[in-house]
This record gives sequence, structure tokens and C-alpha cells, in this order.
Amino acid sequence: MSKQHQTVTQKDVAELAGVSSAVVSYVINNGPRHVSESTKKRVLAAVEKLSYRPNKFAQALGKTATDLAEKQIGIVIGGSSAVIQQPFYAALLSGIFDYVHDIGYHIRFMHFWDELKDPVLFNTQVHPEQISALILLAADLMRIDPNYMNVVEKLEERIEHIVCLDTPVSDFPTVTFDRSAAARIIVEHFIGLGHRYIAFVGNTGRRVEYYRQALLMHDLPVRAEWMQHPGPHNSSKEGYMGTQAILELDELPTAIFAASDDVAIGVLHAIHASGRQIPRDIAVAGVDNSPFSAYLWPPLTTVNVPTMDISRHVLNMIANNQRTSNIRVVVDVNLIIRQSCGAHSP
Repeated sequence: MSKQHQTVTQKDVAELAGVSSAVVSYVINNGPRHVSESTKKRVLAAVEKLSYRPNKFAQALGKTATDLAEKQIGIVIGGSSAVIQQPFYAALLSGIFDYVHDIGYHIRFMHFWDELKDPVLFNTQVHPEQISALILLAADLMRIDPNYMNVVEKLEERIEHIVCLDTPVSDFPTVTFDRSAAARIIVEHFIGLGHRYIAFVGNTGRRVEYYRQALLMHDLPVRAEWMQHPGPHNSSKEGYMGTQAILELDELPTAIFAASDDVAIGVLHAIHASGRQIPRDIAVAGVDNSPFSAYLWPPLTTVNVPTMDISRHVLNMIANNQRTSNIRVVVDVNLIIRQSCGAHSP
């Protein structure tokens, strides 16, 4: 729950850091005078310890801080800007921005998890006088940070209403899609086409765990060398690298489950580059049903994830003031059959 904080001034920060108020100002405003790195570190440590944030001018506008924060939403994205280069996350954000004004809210800021390591930015933006709700996106990448839980606790202390988009954090309400069903649908579709040797290319997140579960449910072999995880971002480059590694094995799978459509681009390219044909030699399927998936060669079989529905559910949670812990809204998925798997569309 949000808590009331006693007003902290630049003078308080200066006293704790053992510097003048002017030096505090130089650090916070990046100038106009240079401050040594050692002094800057002391000031930033004091800023973080005191949860200092620069004074705002809400009262000067004739509004309370609560008035200004009402219906203002902040977005925090796991990792860095590389995340929103992935079509899946870009689609989720697009849905948020498309729908937010329909519910009478506004996006106040969007920051990446790595940026929150700056205590001045954190204390200025993540504050109940700035926003009334917070959306966390790609939280699995937040967990890479060893200070992850400390930051989550500070978020929860500051902002009363936090909703997770796609990946759950702590016990915050979450909207996601059925990843278990996505993996099961692809594996069972491959099995229905006669495949028994099915590989996986993508990061080590929940998609690979559900892939393993689906194989075991059907008594199919789970082979470590057929599970390639070249990096954390589920990118096309990683898909290419992972498939290259698989194609160098003595025994090859007959089908590849790509963790995302973006990964599938690299998978398709690596198979083409090896001189093999898709789907005759190796069938391929992805997850997301990104806009480009129908225009790959061959067109990609993929699991359709309704990103717009996910984004709408998140914003409706915020608009309806749903704060109950451990709420999970899981959106259904469905298979889009195209040529890359070797089946004909129904």
C-alpha cells in the first residue's frame, strides 16, 4: 500500500552526503558545474536513502498532488530498450496506448527497469504524486537484477495499484496468455502430422518448460541437444544461431518449435541456408501470430496470441480499481495453420 512520506529537502540530502545544497542541485540537474564521481556517488546514495524527489509545482497550479496523479499510469519494462524491438512486446504496448484514452487514463511515463537504478529518476517518477497505477511488462527480465525484490518492495510501498502485463511479479494482479496451451497445441499438432522428434529454439523461460511437459505427456524424447537457448531475448539472430547448432548434430529433429515468431525468422533462415527444405525436411511453428508471420517463406504456422485483448484486460483492471492480490486473467490462444508445418489450413 502507498505510504505517506515526510517531505525531504535538498538540505536534508546535503547534510547526509556532507556537501552543500548547491552540489546536490548540480548532481540532480547534471550541472551546470562538474561534480567528482566520488561526491556524486555520496549524493545519490543520500538521495536513495532518504527517497528524495525534487519539489513539484502542483500547489502552484491550484491542484493537489493527488489530483495530478489521478488516472495517470506509469509503465516499467524489464531490461532495456531491446525488449520493445520484439514484436510481441511492441504489440502489447501498442494495445495499451491505443486503448488507454478510451478508459479516460493517460500514460505519464514509460521507463525501462535498468533506468530505475537511478535513484533521482526512481524517486521522481515512481511516486503517488505522479501516478495512480503502474504496469509492469516483461518482468521475467527484471528478475535478472540481483536487487530485484528490493526494487519490487519499493514499488509496492509507493504505488497502491500495480498490474502485471504478461509475466507475474510477486502477488500483483496479472493478465497473460495460456503458454501451456500454446506449447501443447504446437507439440500435438506436430504429433498429428507424424513427428516424433521435435526440437525447441528460444530462451529458457516458461515456453521451454511447457514444451518439455508436452513432450513428456506424449512419451516423446526430451533431448538436451535439441533445446537451444542462444540468448535471453528470443530474437531472430538467436533463432538462427540455435538452429545452426541443431543442424550440426548427427541426428536431426523433424520439427522445430520456435519460442516466438521472431525466433522463427532465424530458424527458417538457418534451414534455408543449409540447403534443406521446409517443411519437407524440417517443419517449423512459432508463437505470437505477429503481423509478418503470414508473409514469411513459407508462411509460418503459429499460435495466435490476442495481444489487444491482453492489453485491454490490463487497463480494465486499472479502471475498475481491482487490487485483489493473485488475480490471474489467462487469455485463450489458438493455432493458425500455414505452410511451414506441412499441413493444409482447415
